[in-house]
Amino acid sequence: MSRKPVPKLRSGRGFSWILFAIFIGSAVAVATLLEYRDFRQGRYSFLFKRIFRFERALSQVDPFQKELQDLFRQEGTAADFLQDRYKTYHFRISIGNAALPGLLDQIQKRVQKWGGRLELTDSSSRSNPPLFLYQIAFDRRVTHLLLISALPDEAPEPAAKTTPLPAKVKRQGPPRLALIIDDIGYVADAAEQIRDLGIPITAAVLPGTPFGRAQADLLEATGLEVIIHLPMQSLNGQHGDQEEGFITSRSTPEQIRLLIRQAHEGFPEARGANNHMGSLITSDRKLITPVLEAIRAEGLFFIDSRTSDKSLAYDLAREMGIATAKRDVFLDSTPDYAFSVGQIERLAALARKNGSALGIGHPFATTFQVLRDSVGWLKEQGLEIVFASALVE
Repeated sequence: MSRKPVPKLRSGRGFSWILFAIFIGSAVAVATLLEYRDFRQGRYSFLFKRIFRFERALSQVDPFQKELQDLFRQEGTAADFLQDRYKTYHFRISIGNAALPGLLDQIQKRVQKWGGRLELTDSSSRSNPPLFLYQIAFDRRVTHLLLISALPDEAPEPAAKTTPLPAKVKRQGPPRLALIIDDIGYVADAAEQIRDLGIPITAAVLPGTPFGRAQADLLEATGLEVIIHLPMQSLNGQHGDQEEGFITSRSTPEQIRLLIRQAHEGFPEARGANNHMGSLITSDRKLITPVLEAIRAEGLFFIDSRTSDKSLAYDLAREMGIATAKRDVFLDSTPDYAFSVGQIERLAALARKNGSALGIGHPFATTFQVLRDSVGWLKEQGLEIVFASALVE
């Protein structure tokens, strides 16, 4: 009688390999999906950017790049650039200290127009000249890197001899210090940050800005002072001839009066005005005279921002009987924390020496941080912090 062969037991190894393959395949699929999600949302994706070298098309980059190049050309700013293999633009920019805030303001306007974000990512105030690295991102992807060299400004030429103005009478009492924050209207929460400082601050609001009216309402509601930040043409650029709302060398006295009247009607709570840019207008007696006449007609005081060492605006305003004051210190012509701390200390020293001093800053994150950190120290110095209107004469 023959025996049937005993069937062999199946090995479990084959089934284990199948399970392992399913697990690996699932893990790869999940990792690929997560990488793809990051890629679609504009975050870094090793698989799609480094392996497959995919890039999402950003429709706003090319027109923004053209506007940026046009801006540098119009401003006469030295700017070289190249584009790397990842299609990121690298700019090397050289500009004077005094002109830097104005240039950053113009860049910020264009970045916001195209829905991007401008951010200071690094700075070196100890280098000579100081260096600042800004990045511009659209849809969370960095498309531009701006390395800016802040060059020292030229020494002013000796002023021509003129009939001396009446000397200011030194006031008795504690030294007074006033602070103005310019360019209000582009940053949505600037008024809140000014309010939260808990000290008198004068806010210079730019007409025609997206958040200007709302910011002025909040500032007035919290008892802070509003003035009009009047855009004027600068020495190193021609954009003022092309932008609506700018006072330029081609503006007629009638156009200037209308522009300032409309600005005052837009911000009726404003008691005064100061110049936004304006190094060309304020340094030419013929150009600044009709501006001051229009300011006087509106019953406003005038603060000379001194964007040019050759500015005649303060002296001429005094001659014309307009209540006026002038900027002593820019807090953030170099937008760096250590630099701004030094400028606050310089402003306090000038206030103690002269009885009063006026500083101007901008709604930069570093500027607000320095002010928050300096409020207690300023009060300890025995200084009286006042609105800018308290310093006009």
